Amino acid sequence: MIFLTITSCKVLKKKNSVKPVFEIFNDTVTNKLYITSKNIDSINKKDLENFMGIKIKGENKKIINGELIQIVKNNTTQNLTISIYSENLIKQNTATKQYWKTSNKNSIIHQNGKDYFNVQKDEKINQTISFIPFNYSKKYLVFIGNSKSENFVKKSITGQPYLWGYQIGNFKKDDWVFMQSPHNVRTSDDENYWEKIYIVNELLNNISSVYVKMSLGLRKDESKGDAKATLTDLNLRIFNSKEDAMFYILNIFEEK
Repeated sequence: MIFLTITSCKVLKKKNSVKPVFEIFNDTVTNKLYITSKNIDSINKKDLENFMGIKIKGENKKIINGELIQIVKNNTTQNLTISIYSENLIKQNTATKQYWKTSNKNSIIHQNGKDYFNVQKDEKINQTISFIPFNYSKKYLVFIGNSKSENFVKKSITGQPYLWGYQIGNFKKDDWVFMQSPHNVRTSDDENYWEKIYIVNELLNNISSVYVKMSLGLRKDESKGDAKATLTDLNLRIFNSKEDAMFYILNIFEEK
């Protein structure tokens, strides 16, 4: 019997409620519970019990990623496998700290609780994200967002927004540090139509941080002209497996 009926990907508590706050998604097909945490190796059992209003069988104080747990509520028991992934590691600009580096002061607009990134011509918007104190070696990174564009070259990447990045750390000489994927650039020929774009990439050993950016594509012998793009809902998350990373991309991330 399944009593846990979480239908949206985010379960957030009010300001005066139990902390820490988790984002939770229950995959009722596989009985897998996806949970965000700063530490993606384990979470505190008592914190999760308090947040969800449940009891978890067992004496261990921590729940390990991949562990099969038994949740008890209203005298009903349910078995669930735990998948832990990171909170959104992107930092938003504040009045005193500019995490995003831009060449135009109007590149980022905050509206209705969201940041919208406006990219034109040769502008690049970038941020360096530190992973310290966590060790994300051999984990999987997802950098994802919703994008739209106008005045771009049809049937081309020119003028279309894309995501890109590279890894920073104590790497070997021949390690491939660059991060991109077939889905990191917008492909729709419909103007102002929102499309999800993303990177999924395995992280190298001894990684300490990543550099990520958004910009407009350019094909040789073409011009960006008056092309401009908007991106929003940007997330950078770390996962313990590629399978969980792809599940987030396809089922948890909220497309416009």
